[in-house]
Amino acid sequence: MGRVPLSHIARCQRCAESFASSRAAEVDDWTDGHRCDPELAALLVLVTERRAA
Repeated sequence: MGRVPLSHIARCQRCAESFASSRAAEVDDWTDGHRCDPELAALLVLVTERRAA
């Protein structure tokens, strides 16, 4: 079996978008530059609120 490269993962808690890379610096860069899609974030709030009700 071959080695599995170490994965670094970031996920936005507001819009649930995610990014994965074998390089931590790339994940940090994504995290610093990520901007949520406002429509997606609003839709996720509606779905989450309905599920909690």
